[in-house]
This record gives sequence, structure tokens and C-alpha cells, in this order.
Amino acid sequence: MQPFAFLTTQGRARRLRALAAEALQHYDFEVERLRLVNNETNCTFRVDTTAGETYALRISLPEVHTFDEIQAEVDWQLAVGRETSIATPTPVAAASGDYIVTAGAPGVPEERHCVLFSWLPGRDLEGVATAQTFREFGALAAKLHQHGAEYEPPNGDVIRRLDKLYPFDDPDKIVEEETAAHFPPAAYAMLLDMRQAAQDEIDWLYGGERRPQIIHGDLHWWNVMSYRGRLQVIDFEDLSWGFAVQDIAITLYYTARSDAYPELRAAFQAGYESVAPWPELYPGQIELHMVHRAIDLFNFVLGSTYREDRA
Repeated sequence: MQPFAFLTTQGRARRLRALAAEALQHYDFEVERLRLVNNETNCTFRVDTTAGETYALRISLPEVHTFDEIQAEVDWQLAVGRETSIATPTPVAAASGDYIVTAGAPGVPEERHCVLFSWLPGRDLEGVATAQTFREFGALAAKLHQHGAEYEPPNGDVIRRLDKLYPFDDPDKIVEEETAAHFPPAAYAMLLDMRQAAQDEIDWLYGGERRPQIIHGDLHWWNVMSYRGRLQVIDFEDLSWGFAVQDIAITLYYTARSDAYPELRAAFQAGYESVAPWPELYPGQIELHMVHRAIDLFNFVLGSTYREDRA
């Protein structure tokens, strides 16, 4: 049998399909159809039951999030569903009452944690990005931040803090000589300056008396779904202790490539301010955290060969 790490994305998904079928044995329904949705960072299957119900089964990538971190995600998502009007998928308990099922399959090198969610129809916000939808997005983000500021996690110590240049503790590949060799000296110096500016801002933000709160941690326009005029937030897996400006920077980082970015950003801020004060502490702070996001992702790409072996 070919090693899992050397399979194509589709080849891995075929083996993970058997793992999904094993995980679904723990639920009180009969599966009629199991369809792959995506196999990117995590692997997600659409589950249709013989009773006409539809769910999404997420199989987490190993070593990225621990069992306790996933449980913290489930806890917050359940709280958001109970305590706010924010639309989000509902975690579904297995027959045992547990929300996380750990399963394995032949040809998959380790067991993986799985969570079943209610199915949310719709399309991601990138496909319907207008000033109006981004005003609604801003208001939605503000409501989520309000809840996160008041929320006290049952086991907050396991939740990652965004107080480091590389929150997932990746090796710093940017400062290595091999990386420098690929850049003209002036360009590499600029990269190092950007890296240092991001580090200085993080140190300042977390070095004072300001108290971090729970934030989504990955609130970009692919994690917001639009359905019949209503926005829905998905993928709480990267919830973190952080600050609202960091969450907003993640939102705007991915939006910045759009030609309509100035209009979308203004609409997002207007929507946010219709619910809560804009959290930026000084002009340009959010843009500096957008630089941080770029540095983190660039370093991730530089070190991606480490992840390829375990994916």
C-alpha cells in the first residue's frame, strides 16, 4: 500500500472516506450518501441520512489542533448558538453524548478527530461580496466579538494565544540563510523590517494591561456563508485568545486583493460601528496586523515541506 503522504489529494480523500464511515458508526442514524466537500487543511464530507437529514463531518488534520482545542471550539460554537442570533453550524453529539469521535482506517497513518455539524446551505461571501453584504459582515463580526469578550471558556488554558509572530509555533524560516539567498539584499532587508514591525506590534499589544478575549481567529470571507440574505459563520477551529483588531486584520487581509477593497473595507467598518466601537487603537494598526498575517503565511509556505509528510 502506498504511503499516505505520497498520495494525491483525491487519493487521500478516498482513504479518509473509509475513516469517515467508521466515525459515522457512532451516531444514531443510517447514512444514505457520503460525498466529499473538500480535502484541504481538514477533510469534510457531506452526510445525507435515510431520514432526510444532512450534516457535515469534519476530519481534522492531525497535530494541528489537539482534542482539547477542538472541544474548546465545540463549547464556544454551542454557546454562540444558544446565546446569540448568529447563525452557525451546530455541533451534533454522537450516541455516547460526546461531540468528538476519534476514528481510524487502513492506510491512514494515525487516528483522527472528527466532529459532526448541522449542514448550512449557501455560498461563501467572496461570491456575493458587495458593500451591502460587507456592511452586514461588519455587524456580524462585531456581534461575535461582543460575545467573545464576555465568554468564559470552560477550559480556557488550552486555547491558543495570538501573542506570537507564529501562533502555531512554526520554525522561523524567514531568518534562515537559505531564505535570504532567494532575495535581492534590499528586498530581504524590507522583509526583515516587516517581520520586526509585526513582532514589535504584538509585543506592545500584549505587553500592557489590555485583556485578550476569545476571537474566531480565521474570520475571512470563505468562512462566512450567505443563504437567502442571511450571513452564517463557519469554521471556529482556530478560535484564540486575541484582540478584535487581529480578527479584523485577518478578514481584510484576504479581501485586500479585490479591486473593490476600499469600498468593502469602508462598508465593513460602517457595519461594525453600527453595533460596537471600531477597535483600532491607532491609525494603521489593522494594516500592521495584516502585515503580520502575510509574514505568518509566508513563513508557513517556506516550511510547508514539514507539513507535507504528515498531511
